[in-house]
Amino acid sequence: VGGALAGFQPCAEPGRVLVRNDFFVDPAVRRKGVGRAIAAKLVEEAKAMHVDQIDFEILPANTVAAAFWKAMGYRPTGRAIYSRELP
Repeated sequence: VGGALAGFQPCAEPGRVLVRNDFFVDPAVRRKGVGRAIAAKLVEEAKAMHVDQIDFEILPANTVAAAFWKAMGYRPTGRAIYSRELP
């Protein structure tokens, strides 16, 4: 019904960071607490790993995801993501 993919990454500034790379909930079960349960488990696992921070990115147009993560207590960091497409 859903899942998350994340990896541990040591980082000079914030310390021990868990980078969430992917997060998905099947559309058929959205708005039924599945996403909240997966997000809570991610925090639980991060605490067990003594992680200082969880990072991830979402596309600016994904306002539904932004609202979900804000409701879960996450805030934008103000960092800019730079990207380059390769030929």
